[in-house]
Amino acid sequence: MIKRFIKRMIGWTTVLLLGATVNVSAATNVYYPPTPTYTYQLNGGMGNITVYLDYASGVGAWEPYITQAAHDWMYTGWGNPIYITFVSSNSASQIDVHADDGSHWEGIGGGVFASTTLRKNGNEVDGDVENWNYADIYLNDPVLRSDDVSNFNCQGTITHEFGHAFGLKHYNTNPTSIMCQIGAGRTVNVPAYCDNCAINNKYNYGG
Repeated sequence: MIKRFIKRMIGWTTVLLLGATVNVSAATNVYYPPTPTYTYQLNGGMGNITVYLDYASGVGAWEPYITQAAHDWMYTGWGNPIYITFVSSNSASQIDVHADDGSHWEGIGGGVFASTTLRKNGNEVDGDVENWNYADIYLNDPVLRSDDVSNFNCQGTITHEFGHAFGLKHYNTNPTSIMCQIGAGRTVNVPAYCDNCAINNKYNYGG
């Protein structure tokens, strides 16, 4: 499916993707508690997040999904402090996105769609122990390209990983949260009200 979809991307615009994504959780997720978060947070807050795409890794094939994820986090419909721009250098970026051939997850087992590593001064950190300066998002290119993975889940996966970079944890008891894992039954591919509330609470945004 993803192979056919990428071919169709030639000549498409981001506008088409924007129109295709609907916040299906808006009406159903209002009464869930805010999404769990790490104790600490991204240094610099949510007001000026810079994202670098590692084109040398082949991530360009996923650029429409990545830009859609950024849009969906900025414009959830409820208000938040998130503002994202894309930059051409990773010298000071806060999120770096890479495509990987699967070697990043060797020894873990198959089926991993993507993962996010929080970093401070180049070192991996635990978000429950200290703040982080930036995050690396790794997309498992061959898995995401598999015909068994829908475009809906590809989009949800990338949006989910952005949530980790911002400081959100898994919310597997709530299938209408973007932070629910696919294996736990996630039914959305955009941030939900509980996810938006978690960002606002974490970064002290009053809306």
